[in-house]
This record gives sequence, structure tokens and C-alpha cells, in this order.
Amino acid sequence: GYLFISVLVNTNSDLIKLIIQSIKNDLTSRNPIHVNLALQCIANIGSKEMAEAFGNEIPKLLVSG
Repeated sequence: GYLFISVLVNTNSDLIKLIIQSIKNDLTSRNPIHVNLALQCIANIGSKEMAEAFGNEIPKLLVSG
């Protein structure tokens, strides 16, 4: 799913709100693979919406390790 999102979904799409919620769920996962994939998706999309949604959460994840 994240590869499709990173490559084909327009950031102006109405789906972006659902995508952001799904990414938030994966960022709180105990599975490090899910967290890693979510972070990669955020980095690949690199949109204003992603920055606004995750700008505060990503540094916390990086510090908590």
C-alpha cells in the first residue's frame, strides 16, 4: 500500500486524510517494520499535509528510538 501511495496518489486527493490516519496508526505500532514503512512513505511524499500532520511526531520517534 505505501508504495502505491508514494508513487500514484495525488496529495490534493480527498484520500490524503485517510492516508494520514493510516500512517498515524502505523507510527504507533509496536512492529518496527510498520513504523519504518510509514516513515519512508512520509519522506517519499514530502507534502505540506504530511509536514503538518507529522512534524511534531517524527522527532519524538527518532529520539525514543
